[in-house]
Amino acid sequence: AFIITAIFAAAATIGTWQNSRLSHLKQQSVSLETRATQPVSVRSPRSPEPTVKPISQAEQDAFCEQVITELLAHMEHSNRDVPDQAERRRNWLLTSAKFSAADIERLLQKLRADPRLAGLLNETETIQLCLQVFAETGPFAAMKFLEGHREMPEWAAHYAVCFNGFLVANPRDAIRWFDEQTALGNPDIANSSVRQSILIRESRIDPDKMLARAISPAFTSDPETLTSLGGFVASTLKEPSEHQQFLAALRRMQKGGDLSPEIGKIRAEYIGGLSQKFYDFRFEESSAMVDSEFTLDEKLAFVTALSNRGDLAEPAKWADWLLEIDAPTWENRKAAKGTKVRHPALRVLSNWVRQDYQAAEKWLENVPGGPLKSAMSMEYASSIAGIDPIHAVHYLSQLPEGKTKTDLIQKIAEALDLKDPDAATAFRAEHLPTKK
Repeated sequence: AFIITAIFAAAATIGTWQNSRLSHLKQQSVSLETRATQPVSVRSPRSPEPTVKPISQAEQDAFCEQVITELLAHMEHSNRDVPDQAERRRNWLLTSAKFSAADIERLLQKLRADPRLAGLLNETETIQLCLQVFAETGPFAAMKFLEGHREMPEWAAHYAVCFNGFLVANPRDAIRWFDEQTALGNPDIANSSVRQSILIRESRIDPDKMLARAISPAFTSDPETLTSLGGFVASTLKEPSEHQQFLAALRRMQKGGDLSPEIGKIRAEYIGGLSQKFYDFRFEESSAMVDSEFTLDEKLAFVTALSNRGDLAEPAKWADWLLEIDAPTWENRKAAKGTKVRHPALRVLSNWVRQDYQAAEKWLENVPGGPLKSAMSMEYASSIAGIDPIHAVHYLSQLPEGKTKTDLIQKIAEALDLKDPDAATAFRAEHLPTKK
């Protein structure tokens, strides 16, 4: 069925508009960014008027009727099939992009007056429906509309959502407009959600300017502006190259002095969020960023989380890279943190064995000898004891006498009990002789 996304989004969110502003704006940004590639004109205060002709009265009436029809169909849970869905969607977007602030006002009046909607939407919900539609295709017109309707409930949140739409659709013009309005003292933009949206979007365009803006008095004076900012930036930046640019900008902020508390907090939040995205990148890209831009403490925190994952692509490359962290460095971290976490290469091997124990063994054969390899050999043998106990027996000769070796023998024997009881008995007789 043909579904107008904006109407569905509005209908689905009726009654939940009171959620936190930051959470709402973040969700709105994701939705708008997905749609921003649509070929529609967006009004910009510094750009000439769109080349499309002004919307006619007939177009306005038809558009209003379509809004009402689709909304009623949704309310009735209609599953009707509509032909030419893509073309109808495109026409919807192109038509709505022609609306001016005055046109939005006329549409709102029509929706209020239509008897078919009586009892379905209250005033706040009707406004929300209109703004949800135009925040996508005509965010600046929606902002102009709001400037004349400051009495509306949730006005600041509505305005922030529409500005966010303008920012997603045309970020450079939106940021330029924001700076001009700041210079003019426009109180409408003195909103932490608007300011945070500026910072998040500017992180993709000019991260140096974004960070300088973040620590300016106008932004630091409202702590909510910087709340969770680093995490939002980590989610917004897409390509490894964008993350590399942002990391370099963070490094430049520290040049010649210590990080300010604000930049330090942004960095910590950003690194935490970025680490989760590394698993979607190629090993070469992720490891290069960690080696070139992370501090030692950040790197060790990252590899601690990394080693817990059981779904690493290219585990051999990650394991080789982790072996570069020497044992003293890791032991010092354990002592400083008061933990007993094992070396990350060993933990990666443990997870890798469950995926492909033969490939893991082949890699292990080339690890240089030493205490870490001995520990890895024990880990490998213990992990495969339940999978291939006969194969695990080959590792017994590499282990010194003691509890560790005895535990492995017992584990192999228990696995053999399930596979071949006679073999288990013979194995115990050889390796666990009865004490006289």
